[in-house]
Amino acid sequence: ISGSVISYFYFNKEEITITQLLKAVPTDAALIIECKNTSTLFNNLQKKSNVWNLLTQVPEINIINKQILWIDSLLTHSKELITVTSKGPLIISLHLTGKKKYEALYIMNFGSFISEDKINSFLKKDFGDSIKISERSYNNVQLHKTILPDSCNISHFYWSLPNGVFVFSESSMLVEDVIRQLQSDYTLLN
Repeated sequence: ISGSVISYFYFNKEEITITQLLKAVPTDAALIIECKNTSTLFNNLQKKSNVWNLLTQVPEINIINKQILWIDSLLTHSKELITVTSKGPLIISLHLTGKKKYEALYIMNFGSFISEDKINSFLKKDFGDSIKISERSYNNVQLHKTILPDSCNISHFYWSLPNGVFVFSESSMLVEDVIRQLQSDYTLLN
């Protein structure tokens, strides 16, 4: 009987796969959430989770909720983006950026499917001339700042696409951290 029990547990082990995308997460993350299916997560959080609805009454969680709603609307309006996001996970990490202030960082693997020009054209298609996009170079990687109209859930955000990894945050410092992290040999996987 004990041999049967041991062999059952031995052969029925579930493999836990660790995403290589974790290499992009800065090592000072206070919380990391990995989601395999973004559209299901966003839908379930908004429509089915009473706990999440209660948590959104906390101002910090409400900010993250607004960002999630905005990301969902951005990712679901294009067939190309839906295809890319369905192939890989989304990582959300929280980082302490001030004395008592936490910022969220969103990381997805776009690979070579989506370019910076396509992301800019998606944004311009959605918002027209009501957005302002600027860019600068940081460690030889383009860092974009997008200022959105007042009607959006968020006022501005920073994003970059280093090595096909889409990085999004309201904090330019966090996007810069990811760029440095991708150029470093020391990661969370070490």
